Amino acid sequence: MALFLSLMNTQAAREASTGAKKEDITRLEARIDSMAATMEGMMALLRTYTEAAKTQLTSTLV
Repeated sequence: MALFLSLMNTQAAREASTGAKKEDITRLEARIDSMAATMEGMMALLRTYTEAAKTQLTSTLV
């Protein structure tokens, strides 16, 4: 009986560890998605500024 309980505790600990790892992975995925969205936003802003600078430069040269 003690061996059975020990095995059950070991299995429960392993499952809890796996669950924690899944939560960690989910949290990391959310952070990565957030960082990717931020980078996309920054790139869009940079493109906007670049286009505005090109337009302004072109209009001053003409």
